[in-house]
Amino acid sequence: MKVPELVGDNIGALRRAAGLTQAELAEAMEAMGFRWVRQTVAETESGRRDAKVEELVAIAAYFEMPVHAILGTPGGAPTRDAATARLDVGERTVPFRDWITLTRDVRSPTEPAPRPAQRAIDALAGDLPRPWARSWRREGGAPGEHYIAAREARLRQRTKLPGPIFVWEGEGDLQTSTAARPWGAEVRVKLEHGVPYVARDEAEADRLQETMSTHPQLRVITRQEAYRLRKSKGSGAT
Repeated sequence: MKVPELVGDNIGALRRAAGLTQAELAEAMEAMGFRWVRQTVAETESGRRDAKVEELVAIAAYFEMPVHAILGTPGGAPTRDAATARLDVGERTVPFRDWITLTRDVRSPTEPAPRPAQRAIDALAGDLPRPWARSWRREGGAPGEHYIAAREARLRQRTKLPGPIFVWEGEGDLQTSTAARPWGAEVRVKLEHGVPYVARDEAEADRLQETMSTHPQLRVITRQEAYRLRKSKGSGAT
C-alpha cells in the first residue's frame, strides 16, 4: 500500500462513519477555504490524488481527530496485520508498525527518540549518513550541539564554497555569531582584517549580510578583487 492510498482510505472511513457523502465533505472543505468538489474527494479517497499538508490538518480538525489519525488509522489499530503489513514511502518499503510509530512520535524536538522510534526512523532513513543522529544517540545532551558539530565537520570537507566573498576593513579582526534555528545553537564566524572570506554556507552568508547593516567596514567583493587582495597579501609576506 502507498501512503496516498492509506490516507485516502482513512479519510473515506471518517467520512462514512460521520454519514457524509463525498459532495458534503467537499462542501465542508470549500467552506474552510479549499477548492474542493466531489471529484476531489473521490480522487483523494482512492489514493489517486496526494492531499496537501494543510488539507490533512483541515480534515483532521473537521472530524475532531488528531492528524496522526489521518496518517495512521482512525481507530488506533491497523486495518491489516501489523506484524506483516508494509507501506511504500517514496522508493522505500517499511513495516506498517514503524510508519505508525513515526506518525505518532509526539516527543519534543529536544527529547531523544526512544528505541521504537529509533527502529522506525532507521527503517525509513536506512544507511544514509546522519552524523548528528549517531552522536546524539551515543552521547545524549542538547540536539543543537550535535547538529552544529555535524555541520562544522561537513563544511571542513567542502572544496567548493557557495559565497559570497566578504572582506573586513575595520580595526582588528571581526568576530560575529548568530543563534541558529531551531534550538538556538550558536554559529560563529571570524574574519581577519583585509583577508577575503568566502561564506561556507547559507547560515554564514545570512549572518555576515546582517552584520553589514551595522558594520560598514564589512563589504561583499568580487572574485577578481578577492584574487588581488590575496595576491597582495602573498607578495607582502615574501
